[in-house]
Amino acid sequence: MMRLFVSRVFLLPLLAVTLPLVATTYAVHPSGSAPSGVAIQTLLGETDVGEKYCNDARCIVLADSTVQLANLNDIVAQGFLYAEPLPLARKVLFSRATWDADARTWDHDFPGMNEVPAGPDATFVVVFKSFLEYEWVARLQYEGFTVCEPLPLMAYLVYGRRDRLLAFASSAPHIRGVLELPAGIKRFGIDTLPPGDNGSSRSTLVAIVNISGSEVKRRMRERHSGSLPPLGYQLGNINAYEERLTRDEALEWSRLPEIVTITRNNEGGGPSDGAPGSVQGVPALPVSALAILACGLGLIGALALRR
Repeated sequence: MMRLFVSRVFLLPLLAVTLPLVATTYAVHPSGSAPSGVAIQTLLGETDVGEKYCNDARCIVLADSTVQLANLNDIVAQGFLYAEPLPLARKVLFSRATWDADARTWDHDFPGMNEVPAGPDATFVVVFKSFLEYEWVARLQYEGFTVCEPLPLMAYLVYGRRDRLLAFASSAPHIRGVLELPAGIKRFGIDTLPPGDNGSSRSTLVAIVNISGSEVKRRMRERHSGSLPPLGYQLGNINAYEERLTRDEALEWSRLPEIVTITRNNEGGGPSDGAPGSVQGVPALPVSALAILACGLGLIGALALRR
């Protein structure tokens, strides 16, 4: 079943004097003084305030220049609309680092940040310019990509061919950018081992995109006489299996394209590299956290919001 990210945000009126002169995404809503029955697009008028993605309740406005910000400021000053800045709209927050979709950079380095699959397929985060629309996700499916889970604030986890996705994204005006997940962002309790962990075989939760011809599933079946290991959890197109891997095996597996997260159970060891506070990598946040400000359950090991 397709899941769309439903966002609910605190509405903070933005006065004319407080608009920052930086490229920013805003949610523009009608105020209590707005005339009844008049669409937000009408209240915004024809003045250039940047790209707009509107529905009956609000418009997402991409004010990318000082002129557009000044124009939006003037409209807000009339009192019929208020604008809420969305500073995270152009970022994807992982537990190990934050990706800036405008700058196309990480906020800091981490082990494995340049490790990507050598083949044509991979797991990606598609960053949109507004909150997800059903048609956008449906189009990704129509184009042959496996859609997995929504990510805050305006992104979606997908799997597919690298060249096809990049070509599609370049022609889709509602897509801000595409991030190919490096192996390092998927690994937990692996790059830095805690005291007492010598890297030998241990319980490891392996979350993958559920695709046909999976190399991960092939390896698992080889290990288990043709069967798959126990299923830890399933969410949409993401399956997580309870496997036993050495640290070196987990490092190597993390570079496979369908891997979403791979979490080594440190079994009471000390702190390691960003591992979630949970047993065998089971997400520390509940499934219901997806509704507002959490990532897809298959990613909460690797993509949990910083707390």
